[in-house]
Amino acid sequence: MNLKQLQVFQEVAKCGSFTAAARTLGVSQPAVSMQVKAFQDSLGITLYRTDGKHLVLTEAGRLLADYADRIFQLATEAERQLAALRDLQSDNLRISTTKTIATDRHILSAPHNGCVQIPSSGSEYPARDGDNGMGHRRRAYARE
Repeated sequence: MNLKQLQVFQEVAKCGSFTAAARTLGVSQPAVSMQVKAFQDSLGITLYRTDGKHLVLTEAGRLLADYADRIFQLATEAERQLAALRDLQSDNLRISTTKTIATDRHILSAPHNGCVQIPSSGSEYPARDGDNGMGHRRRAYARE
């Protein structure tokens, strides 16, 4: 199944005509007609018929239009979820070390790969202010 042709068919089903769908898609009416005809032929089932100047979906056409709506809603949701995940991952702070990180009485031990991952929100690791012994103040995040 060609998703581009499914998208064109979905627009025709929504608009109720090839001309209106062509306007919405920004292409010519003959291009839309040819895409839908090729799509219908590739599926081997009649998706619509014309009743004078009106386009009427067959039972198969209505069924496919419903599936098309769900498919493209899922695609939109997937894009939204992936974007949220990408944004979340870009908020992480990664600190690499070869020794144990110590702050006051709180210690973060580095795993065998030498990396400690601390959430940027600090919600899991509350902030601690202190002196590093050399007269410099620092702010560190440590596990309670």
